[in-house]
Amino acid sequence: MDIRILRLLIIVIAPLVASCAVVNVPFAVVDHVTAPRAISENILEATFSPSGEYIVATVKQGLYQHLYLISSDGKTHRQLTTGKRYDFYPSFSPDGDYVVFSSAVGEGRNKRKFADIYLLRIDEQEPERLTSTPFGDYRPKVNHSGTHVVFEGDNHLHSLSLNDKNVTQITSSEGRETYPLLLKGSDEILFWRARWYGHNSPIARELWHYYRLYRTTLDGKEIQPVMPEEYYNLDQVVVNS
Repeated sequence: MDIRILRLLIIVIAPLVASCAVVNVPFAVVDHVTAPRAISENILEATFSPSGEYIVATVKQGLYQHLYLISSDGKTHRQLTTGKRYDFYPSFSPDGDYVVFSSAVGEGRNKRKFADIYLLRIDEQEPERLTSTPFGDYRPKVNHSGTHVVFEGDNHLHSLSLNDKNVTQITSSEGRETYPLLLKGSDEILFWRARWYGHNSPIARELWHYYRLYRTTLDGKEIQPVMPEEYYNLDQVVVNS
């Protein structure tokens, strides 16, 4: 197998492993995905469209990161975003008509900390900014009916209505709530909750440990653990496929 193809497969599947860890998640390994060398060698992450026809990939270009739309057979590709921006965490809508993603616009290495959520329709060129918060907004996912975007911000989960752009905080524990995963055909959300251990080391940066899988809905009224086990970090989790 071409090393570029293998690298792209790892990038595409790795986030799925991290997010869907203890859930039975059937998926097929696609072994023929490729892209031009200038793109494939700089892919940081990628996600398949619901139909499997396309891939949206985050591609490093100099100091910045942009999104590319690549056909799954590798024959066509198109740059979706340009300019001084750092685009990452792309995710397709259920109908495949648009992607939501995190983006920090402007110069400076610390810009990523203040990313907002954007929406870009596949047949358009200008992304629409959905959020503008004092903290970074990450890992956006669109619910199955296409009415809301769930994302992580300030270590908690939030829900944004695509109708009126109102943002509602879903979770509010003392821990970190991250990696939201919206289940197909319902408004249930799976997410990981971790505990903070930075106080144990004054020189530590981010020490979130003991992850536990929870489930909730868009209104956040019923938050329940999915399993009793906790994991020191997500590297300990195994996928049942």
